[in-house]
Amino acid sequence: MKEFLKKIKLIIDFSYEVSMEKEEFRTRLKNNLGKQRLSIYLDLFDFFTPSKNDLIGYIKADEFKIRKKKKLFRFDFLIDYAIANGRFNQEKDKIVIETQVNGFHYGMIPLYLLTILFYSFIMFAIFNTSGLEDKGLTLIFFVFIGLLVFGFSYFMMVKSTKRLKKMLETEFNRLPL
Repeated sequence: MKEFLKKIKLIIDFSYEVSMEKEEFRTRLKNNLGKQRLSIYLDLFDFFTPSKNDLIGYIKADEFKIRKKKKLFRFDFLIDYAIANGRFNQEKDKIVIETQVNGFHYGMIPLYLLTILFYSFIMFAIFNTSGLEDKGLTLIFFVFIGLLVFGFSYFMMVKSTKRLKKMLETEFNRLPL
């Protein structure tokens, strides 16, 4: 599944190097993160957190989990599911950060299955209705709407993944300053 998600650009792997000590990196990154557990249920209430940081997450000994803080009046605040998991190691005088940004949330699978079931039911109902003369036009309309629904969510997830990668690179670049 992960290879498929990488192929359709919903998972991005990247590495980054920063010239600093491991403990200093950990404390600076921790200071730049809003402290909150990462959960799909708590995501909707990010805009109530008092933190002014744009990133939320936690750091353990040599790994981290970070996501973008949701804002209330943004167009994509319900679709922004990208989460970055990473590890950092000290190599001589620099830190090497290996990060994987995942824009697909597995909690979306039931929603997609229900949507497919709903459209299948509508198609079945359309073709079993005797009074409808223009079944072809109706079929094209529902296929078009279905493609819009799935296509819109896919492009929003790809955009969210790329945006989080860019934000992390910017954050990693600012840390040594």
